[in-house]
Amino acid sequence: MEFDNKENVPVTSPIPDVTQPTVISWEEVFLKGWRPYAWLCAVGFVLYFQILFFDFTYFDDHTLIINNQYFIGQLSNIIQSFKEDVFRRPYGEAYYRPILTISFILDAQLGVLSPVMYHLSNIIMHLIASCLVFRFLLKLKYRKDLSLFFSLLFTVHPVLAQGIAWIPGRNDPLVTIFVILSFIYFLDFVEKRSLSYYGLHMLFFALALFTKEIILLFPVMLIFYLHMMTKEKILSFKEKVLVLGWLVIIMVWFFLRWTALKSPREIPFPNMITASWESLPAVIIFFGKIFFPFRLSVISTLQDSTLIYGFITIALVTIALIKSKGIRFTVIIFGLVWFLIFLVPTFITSHLSGTPYFIEHRIYVPLIGFILIMLETDIIKNLNFLKRNTLIICATIIGFLFILTFLHSADFKNRVKFWENAARTSPSVMIGHGTLAPIYYVEKEYDKAEIEYKKILELDPKHKDAHYWLGFIYLGKNRPQEAEEEFKRQIAVNPESKEAADAIFELGGIYYNKGRIKEAEEAWKQALEINPETPLAHNNLGFLYMNKKMLREAEIEFRKELAVNSKSDRAMFNLGLLYRNYGDSKKAVELWKQAIQANPDNIQAYEHLAMYYVSQKDFEQAKYCIYQLQKRGVRIPPEILKNLELR
Repeated sequence: MEFDNKENVPVTSPIPDVTQPTVISWEEVFLKGWRPYAWLCAVGFVLYFQILFFDFTYFDDHTLIINNQYFIGQLSNIIQSFKEDVFRRPYGEAYYRPILTISFILDAQLGVLSPVMYHLSNIIMHLIASCLVFRFLLKLKYRKDLSLFFSLLFTVHPVLAQGIAWIPGRNDPLVTIFVILSFIYFLDFVEKRSLSYYGLHMLFFALALFTKEIILLFPVMLIFYLHMMTKEKILSFKEKVLVLGWLVIIMVWFFLRWTALKSPREIPFPNMITASWESLPAVIIFFGKIFFPFRLSVISTLQDSTLIYGFITIALVTIALIKSKGIRFTVIIFGLVWFLIFLVPTFITSHLSGTPYFIEHRIYVPLIGFILIMLETDIIKNLNFLKRNTLIICATIIGFLFILTFLHSADFKNRVKFWENAARTSPSVMIGHGTLAPIYYVEKEYDKAEIEYKKILELDPKHKDAHYWLGFIYLGKNRPQEAEEEFKRQIAVNPESKEAADAIFELGGIYYNKGRIKEAEEAWKQALEINPETPLAHNNLGFLYMNKKMLREAEIEFRKELAVNSKSDRAMFNLGLLYRNYGDSKKAVELWKQAIQANPDNIQAYEHLAMYYVSQKDFEQAKYCIYQLQKRGVRIPPEILKNLELR
């Protein structure tokens, strides 16, 4: 027992006041132990939970997943993924990203064609990347509270939404995971010179490289860090073994890529420099989207973006750095190098499709470099989260970004939402309108489709088929005169094209409905001269001749249609009608049966067979045909039931 030295009184522990509530500090709630990682995962999952119910966007995901199920559905194709282009194209633009393909293969084992599993994997990858950003900042000796704050900003930032809500965007969270792990183990190796850390660094460097090509420049940044930040001597033992490991992995990657890509569309080095130089304004645009993440686009372009926000952002960051005391310039340079070295190379591939697109998920990895720059400013270093006002301001910023991200994520809900955003935010390029117009048409949104096709023609008055589809829309709206004008405009674009043949064919239909039979006949013949494989033209000519009692000419046209498509149940049925008119009922019945074999849902063939069997008093066969019609929900014509006792 201890005693008080002055009065020799035993010292006892104070009795706790149970009436006073225990005060838990915000550090205990947010920063203690595993809690930072739990908060990052909880916030990120709540934010992106809605995307689990999203559909495919039909922008790359239809190629990588929907139309590629026969490949990604087989677990045995994991090895084959290293032998092919990610899009599995025999020529053209080539991207060697086997790890991305493998991630789809793993998802396909559970998700098949359901987008849920693919979206869930994207969320998980983003949460892992966010936690690793936190671990990365701690590794660089930044305060724990600042590291959590910026990791939360990373988790909820709207400019990264495309990397999570758009399934193919997962390539950037995936490569971020490998880059950060590679960097952390790089630091561990430099500090402790451990073989295990060296092996782990090389493993994750290899995984990153086989995920995305931009990692080729990662060693340049690591060399910069080695000499500028750790003051390692040039050509030291550590540097030599690191360079040796990187070179081996890069050579293996080059060899496998070379054997995998059959006929890649390689870009000459001068063209790479030109593409990067012409795209430099995009760097300013990306800077602006970090501080001002408004009017975000699923397919961003230079001509539809503003530089103002970027210049404001650069000015604000520059002022903050100038007013800061004791900043570490090497860290500032390292952060800027990180930002540029992971961003600028993506501009090269942006030019492969003709019109350069600067898709926002590409800032996923570079954003970490920008965070390093911001952490060197006094305005950030002096943040005191023990102050109520600081907590309120920071929580408000995170909440505001959370809402913006939640709203922007909805642009990836389905193909309509996706392409509506593309057309709205990048109105001066063709891809948004050109994809949205046919989507509206398929969805039977004809008024919206008309608007989009007109926008297409504003961008390209000689578009290959916009006039044709406008004409088709006007036909559906019973506006034949406007349809006729559009079809004639389509013919004028390129009179010898397939699209012209289709337009001439439709003109024939308009003429026929107006009673201009001779003009209709000439139109269908002209369509066949331009494109002999226009089966409907043969069909229409056949009916025209049949109505004119030119049965021999009609038969020739129907048989020409069969020559184009030997399985055309329409041509078989029409030939049956023709033979019935010839008086050869047995041949007609044979042809109608062939039509049903080619297409079991050919209602007209069943109806005519039923009428024939009734006329022949073959009621069992007639009942069978009527049963087939009823099974398909067809109302039985009264003439069939007239002499048949059926209830």
